[in-house]
Amino acid sequence: MTGKMFFCTIGCFILFANLKAADLDKPELTLIANRQSEYVIVIPDGPDPRERLGQAAQTLQSFLQEASGCQLPIVREAAIPEGVPGIYLGKTRKAEKAGIPFEKLVDWTHCMKVIGRDLFLAGKDASANIKGGLGHHDREYLGHFKGLNLQETDRSFREWRGTHKAVLTFLEKQAGVRFLLPGENGRHIPKIEQLKIPKNLDFLRAARFQYCYGRCYGDRNTTIALNHNDMPFYRNYGGHTFNVAVPQGKYGKTHPEYYILKDGKRQPSYGPAGGNHLCVSNPEVQELMLDEFGRQYDAGFRWIQIAPTDGQVECEC
Repeated sequence: MTGKMFFCTIGCFILFANLKAADLDKPELTLIANRQSEYVIVIPDGPDPRERLGQAAQTLQSFLQEASGCQLPIVREAAIPEGVPGIYLGKTRKAEKAGIPFEKLVDWTHCMKVIGRDLFLAGKDASANIKGGLGHHDREYLGHFKGLNLQETDRSFREWRGTHKAVLTFLEKQAGVRFLLPGENGRHIPKIEQLKIPKNLDFLRAARFQYCYGRCYGDRNTTIALNHNDMPFYRNYGGHTFNVAVPQGKYGKTHPEYYILKDGKRQPSYGPAGGNHLCVSNPEVQELMLDEFGRQYDAGFRWIQIAPTDGQVECEC
C-alpha cells in the first residue's frame, strides 16, 4: 500500500513538473484570460508632472477592461506585491535595471518589450521646456481639449507623452483596438476572452515623419494614436510670420519702406487681411525677421515657421 502511494506521489510530481515545463515553453504570455489576470499596471514612484503616466495607465486600464471585462489594478512601483507580474509604464526602476533603452527614446520614439513575465511600455515623458506666454494659436490649440485650456498659462504644455504612445500602440497591435475618429464612436475595441502576447516582443519605433501640426480635437487618445502629435520644438504662427516679426502697428508710420511698394507708393495697409505685406529685399526687414527667429530659438524652439501674410502681395520696388 505504501509503495503504491509512493508511486502515485512520484507520478503526480512528474506530471506537475511536465505541465510546468510545458507552460514555460509556451511562446506567449497570457495577460488576461476569462476576465481574470495576475497582472498589475505599474507606474513609477514619485511625482507625475501633468499626470502623464497616470493618464496613460488609466487609458490602458479602461480599454482592457472594456475589451475583456477584467480591470487591472494601477499601483506605484514601491507598492507592487512580491512575485506579481506587471505591465510597467515609463521610467520605472525595474525598467532601467532591465535595460530598456531610454537613451533611444527621443521625441515620440517608443518601445514595447517583454522581459521574463513582465511587459515594459515606455517613451519620452517630458516637457519640451519651451519658454514664454501663450500666443493666439497656442490658446486655439488648447481650446480643442475640453478643460485643458483653463489651467494653462504658459508654453510648458508643449511636451512629449511617449509612454502614452507606447500604451496606444500596444492596444492597437496586441489587443486589436482601432482609432478611426475622435470620440467613443470613432474607435473600435473588440471583445476578447484572452489577451496573449509574444514572449519575444521587442518593439522600438517612431513615426517615419515626425512633423504633424494636425490634431484630433478633444480626444487625446486618438490624437496620439494617429500621430497627430504636437511637435513641441516647432514654432508655428498659424501660417503668418510677417505680421509678428515686422508688425505694421509698430513700424507702419515710422518705417513705411519696410512694406510693399504698390502703385508707386509704400502701403503698409494694402492687401488682404489688413495688409502687412513686406518688402523682403529690404536688409532691415531681413534683420527684423532674423531677430524674431533668434527670440524663438532662445525660447527653446528648434523649428521656426517662415510664412508671408495672407494673399502674398509682392513688392514692386
